[in-house]
Formats: sequence, C-alpha cells, structure tokens
Amino acid sequence: MTQARYIAAEFPNDLPAIQRLRSENSVFDEICDDLELLGRDLDLFSEKESLGKQGEYRDVLDSFQALREEIVEFLHTNANPAARDL
Repeated sequence: MTQARYIAAEFPNDLPAIQRLRSENSVFDEICDDLELLGRDLDLFSEKESLGKQGEYRDVLDSFQALREEIVEFLHTNANPAARDL
C-alpha cells in the first residue's frame, strides 16, 4: 500500500472505510494504488505542459477520474457490510 495522499484529498471523509477495504480486497487496493500513481502523474504536468501535451494530460486526467468513480462505486456497495445485510 502506498502513501494515500490523493486518496485522502479525494475522499477525506471515507478514509477509515477505504483503509479497511484496501486491507480486505486486493482489487480495491490496486485501484487505490493506481489512483495514487495517476495523481502523481497529473502533478508532473505544469500548466504550460498541459497545454502543449493536451492529449497526454487528458488521458491521465480521464483515467484518474474513472478510477475515482470506481472507488466511489466500490464504497457505495462495500463500505458498510452490516447495512447491506439488513
């Protein structure tokens, strides 16, 4: 598990659930790791580079947003197993 800087920024209220799910589910953990990597990639683009390499920047941004949505979806379906069983 990597340091979750981008996870913390994107999901500040869901960190306990995310930490639990990462320890329980290797697929979810990999999704979180990938989001962290893409967040770092986005940080490498300066404003000038973003304009010059708009296609590359857009691809990374789209991938980041897709992973973020996967995490949101995963949280909604798996964050509270007790509530699911009711």
